[in-house]
Amino acid sequence: MDLTQRKKQLQDLRQEIALRVARTHKHLFEKDTAVSANFSEQAVDLANEDVVAALDEEGHRELDLIDKAQLRINEDVYGTCLSCGERILEQRLDALPFTPNCVICAEKAG
Repeated sequence: MDLTQRKKQLQDLRQEIALRVARTHKHLFEKDTAVSANFSEQAVDLANEDVVAALDEEGHRELDLIDKAQLRINEDVYGTCLSCGERILEQRLDALPFTPNCVICAEKAG
């Protein structure tokens, strides 16, 4: 995949994730319903809030990774592992276009 296509892929992915983050943010901070008086319903709501908060956090992390990948494209170092300096396999970039590391270094990092 050439860099023009990769840029487009990252832009599309960023837009998709930004919309998801906006929805999770709205769910977390712009509620229009009152808290239920039923304790079991409150427990379910709290569990749901934890899941939505985790999705929100993951979305922000992915947006940050995408922004950094776009910077690497602009700096002409995209596709080079930040840990070892080796090329990242195209198949890995196809699956995770914002990844900063090759498979070996990602596995070492855990």
